[in-house]
Formats: sequence, C-alpha cells, structure tokens
Amino acid sequence: MSSTEETASATLATMRATPMRRGEVARSHEPLRRQVAQVLEHAGLPATVAWRVSRQLVFKCDVGQLEDAVTCAAMGDRLVQELQQLQRQHGLSARQAAEILPKLSLEDVDAFVIELQGADRTIARTIFNAAVEAANPRATGRRYLEAYQRVASQIDQLDPSVARTLANATFTARTPRRKALEHFARFTELLQQLEQDPALLRRVARLAFRTTDPVAAAERIVREYRDTVARLTANGIDPQVARMVAQSTHFRAAAHGLIQAP
Repeated sequence: MSSTEETASATLATMRATPMRRGEVARSHEPLRRQVAQVLEHAGLPATVAWRVSRQLVFKCDVGQLEDAVTCAAMGDRLVQELQQLQRQHGLSARQAAEILPKLSLEDVDAFVIELQGADRTIARTIFNAAVEAANPRATGRRYLEAYQRVASQIDQLDPSVARTLANATFTARTPRRKALEHFARFTELLQQLEQDPALLRRVARLAFRTTDPVAAAERIVREYRDTVARLTANGIDPQVARMVAQSTHFRAAAHGLIQAP
C-alpha cells in the first residue's frame, strides 16, 4: 500500500470512528465539501453518496488532508470498491450500501455480520437491516440483539416460532426505527395473555405491524377475536371450532352474520 493509500485509509477510518454527524456544514467549509464531493464523484461514487461522505469527512477529518486531491481520489477509489462489494458480498441494496458506507468499512461490516450470526443466525440479517439506518450501526445492532434475546427468551416459553415472526414484524415495521424496540417490548404484554393460542400470536404479529400503531392494532385484533369466540360459543358452537372461525379472515364476515342472526 502506498503512502497516499495509507493516508486515505486512515482518513476514512477517522470518519468512521465516531457516529454520523447531523446538521449543516459551516459556511466557511462548504467550498471544501463541494470540492471533496466532486473528486469522489469523479472516482465513480454516485452523487448522493459523494455528498453524504463529503459532509462527514469535513465534519470529522483534517482539512489539510481533504485539500489534497490525490488523497481524496484514493479515498474515492476505495469507497467505490467497498460500495460494490457491499452489494455483491452482503446482498445489500444500493440504498443500504450508500447508507452504511460513511459509517462502516467493508471489513467492519464483515465482522459485524459474523458477530450477529454467531449470536443468533435466525435473526442476524433482520437486525443488521434495521441497524443500517442508525448513526452508530454496531451499537444499535447490539442493543437490538440484546432486546430481542431478552424478549424472545420469554416468548420461547410460549411458542418458539412466535419469536421469529414477532421480531421480523417489529424490525421491518412501518414505524420509525427508534420505536421498534418499544413496540417489541410492549407487545410481550399481549403475548402473556395469549399463551394458549400460538397461532393467534403469529397472526397478530404479522397483521399488527403493518399498521402505523401496531400495539393498538394488536389490542383491537385480540379484542375482536375474543368477542367473536365468546359470541359463537354463546350460540352453541364448539369452542375449538369457534377459535378456528375467529382466526379465519375468510369466515369473519360469515361469523358476524351468524352471531347477529335471530
């Protein structure tokens, strides 16, 4: 590795050593940011990625190094290679790769994925995908993993298959990422009430997290389910059959008609 490549590598490591910075670049540094972005684009980085990376470089790194066009070009070459390898080796979308590029190197991503897989292979990719969005993906991913394992250990006592369904629904929810763990924890309160109906647990996990308020949706689904069962059994229908009908989307309308029939 040449001295220029070593400097470029060290500068990128400095950029990635701390969480993503938010806010506006100082007006006095904006010309330098534009210059850096142009060099990175010339190396082959998409414009939006070059803009993101240039902001973090100006926020965090030595101005003298960033003023060196040769060093910036070397950083651009390295970043282009990493962007391509992130998509090829880890199957990341272009958006995901662009999101994580200013935060973690390819080697960092390799190590992080191995770490998550070693802890729990079944949930590793789901947690990684959620953590990509965070300012500090590794810290956030580890926090997600810890929370998942804590709650999943409780869920597994009810039905091991529920934990995976719930975790996937939680971390791919349409709610903001910062709310995912809150929903994950609050949802367990319902699980304790439904331990005799594992199929219903999976249904609630799948349906509720497609809404903007998963906990309220879960409570509504459970309330409607129990109301349907109670009304059907009150009309003389076998409890097991009533539970099957209550869980069936296809028969829900018919069930309500049966309940309301004179």
